[in-house]
Amino acid sequence: MDKYLYLDPTGKIVVGCDRSVKKVVIPEGVTNIGEHAFEGCTSLFSIEIPNSVTYIDSVAFRGCTSIRSIVIPNSVKSIEDGAFSCCTSLTMVKIPNGVTKIGHAAFYGCSSLVSLDIPNCVTFIGDNAFSGCSSLTSIEIPDSVESIGARAFYKCSSLISINISDNVTSIGEDTFKECTSLISIEIPNSVTSIGKMAFWGCTSLNSIKISDNVTCIEYETFTGCTSLTSIEIPNSVTNIKMAAFSFCSSLTSIEIPNSVISIGNKAFWECSSIDSIEIPNSITSIGEAVFYGCSSLISLYIPNSVTSIGNKAFEGCSSLISFEVPNSVTSIGDMAFAYCSSLTSIEIPNSVRNIGDSVFYNCFSLDFIEIPNSITRIGFDAFWGCSSLVSIEIPNSVTSIGAFAFLGCSSLTFIEIPNSVTSIGDSVFCGCTSLIDICISDTNKYFANVDDVLYTKDLTKLICCLSGKQGDYKIPNSVTSIEDHAFCGCTFLTSIEIPNSVKSIGESAFQDCTNLKEMHLRNEHPENIEINVYAFAFSDLTDSTLFVPIGTGYAYRHDERFKGFKEIKTER
Repeated sequence: MDKYLYLDPTGKIVVGCDRSVKKVVIPEGVTNIGEHAFEGCTSLFSIEIPNSVTYIDSVAFRGCTSIRSIVIPNSVKSIEDGAFSCCTSLTMVKIPNGVTKIGHAAFYGCSSLVSLDIPNCVTFIGDNAFSGCSSLTSIEIPDSVESIGARAFYKCSSLISINISDNVTSIGEDTFKECTSLISIEIPNSVTSIGKMAFWGCTSLNSIKISDNVTCIEYETFTGCTSLTSIEIPNSVTNIKMAAFSFCSSLTSIEIPNSVISIGNKAFWECSSIDSIEIPNSITSIGEAVFYGCSSLISLYIPNSVTSIGNKAFEGCSSLISFEVPNSVTSIGDMAFAYCSSLTSIEIPNSVRNIGDSVFYNCFSLDFIEIPNSITRIGFDAFWGCSSLVSIEIPNSVTSIGAFAFLGCSSLTFIEIPNSVTSIGDSVFCGCTSLIDICISDTNKYFANVDDVLYTKDLTKLICCLSGKQGDYKIPNSVTSIEDHAFCGCTFLTSIEIPNSVKSIGESAFQDCTNLKEMHLRNEHPENIEINVYAFAFSDLTDSTLFVPIGTGYAYRHDERFKGFKEIKTER
C-alpha cells in the first residue's frame, strides 16, 4: 500500500493522505474514497482509481490544483457534492456509464476543463455542478437527465453550444448565467419551468426557442442578453416576471401572446432597439418601468383592457411621437412619460382620475395636451421642461397644482387658473419666460393676480412674478412670505422693495435676476428675516446695492446673508 495513503480500519475507505503527495495508486479492494480524502493536495498530479471503487464522497479531491486528468472507473455510480471542485488544472475527466448522479458543485471551478461527456445514465445534475468551468466550450445533456440544477453552468464563459435532451423538465435558476459565449439554444418541449436569471448576461446569445410548455418567464431570465434580436414567446406563457428581458439592447421586436395576463415591472427595461410592440387584450395593467429606456419605440398599441399605467412605464422612450391612452385607463403613474423627448401630443381620456408627479417631465417636444375634466390634481413636476408647450387649459375639476408643475415651460404664453384650484405649489411657473398672463377670476377665493404677480387671496404669500415684469416693483405691506422661486428668471427687474411685513424669503426666490441693481429691505431687524441660503442663487449681486433703514447698516453689513451685495446703504 502507498505509504502516503490513509485507510479506515476495514481497509475499504480512503480517509486521507499526506498533503505533500504527488502520485497515488489506490489499492484494489478499496470501495470508497471518503469525504475530504485528498482535499487540498495541491502537489497531487496523478491518481489511479481501481475498479473496486464504487463511491467518491463529497469534496474528495477539492482543491487538487495540479491534477490534469482523471479516469473514473465504471464501478462508480455517483459523483458526490464538490468531489472535484476547484481542480483548476483538470482538463479531461472521463465519467463512466454507471454514474447516475453528478452532485452539487461536483466540478465547480474546474477552470481548465475543456470538454466533458455526460453518459446516458446520468439522471441528476446538481446545483453549481460545472459552475466556473470557464474553458468548457460545448456540452450535450443526455436523454437520461430530467433536471438541471441551479447555476449548473454558471460562468462557463467559453461555452458556445449546448444540447438539452427532450427528457429535461426543468432548468434551474442561474443555470447558464454569464455564459458569455453561448450563441444559441433550443429548449425542448419537455421543459415546463425555467428558473430565475437562467440566461442572465449571456451576451452572445442571438437566438433562443422556448418550450411550448413553459408557463412563466421568470425574474431576469434574459437580462443582459445584449445580442438577442428576436424571441418568440409561446402561447403557454401566462406571466412575464420582473425585468425578464431588461437590457436586451438588440431586441428589435417581440410578440406577446394573448395567453399572457401579467407583465412584471421593468420587463423590457432599456430594450433600446425595440421599435414597436402590441400589448394583448389579456393585460389589465402596465407595471412600473416596463418599457423604461426603450428609446427606439415609435409605435405602441395599448388595448382597452388596461386600467393603469405604472410609474416610469414609458420613461425615456425618446422616439415615441404620439400616444393614445385608452378609455379604460383610470390612473397614470409618476414619471410615466418622463423624458419622452419626441412626444408631441397625447390624448388623455375622461376615465383617468389621477396623473402622477413628473408625468411629462422633460417632454420638450410636447406642444399640445388636453387635460380631461376627470382630473383633480396636477402633480409635482408634472410638465417640468415642456419647453414647446404653448398653452394648456386647466379644467374646473382640478383642485391642486403641485410644485414645479410648469417649471421651464418657456413657450407657455397664457394660463388660466380655475376657481376650483385651492392649492398651488412652490415654483410652479419658474422659467416660464414667455408667460404674459395668469388669468384668475375676481371671484376666486384662494388666489389673486395683482400687476402680473400671483398671490394668495389675502395677499400674504407672494407665489410668483411673471418673468417679463420690467423695472421697479414694490411688494405690498400685507405680504409675509416670498415663496421659493417667486422672482426666478425676472431678468428685466431692476429694483425691488420688500416691506417690513416680510418674515421669510424662500429658496431661489431671486434666482437669475441678472439685472437687479437695487433691493430695498424695510425690516429694521434683519435677524428676524428667514432667508434661504440659496435665495439669490445665480444672481450676480456684485453690481447690486442693498438699501436698508437708517440705524440698521451695521447689522446688515455684519450679516453673512448679505455679503454678496456690492454695497449696503441706509435710507429713510
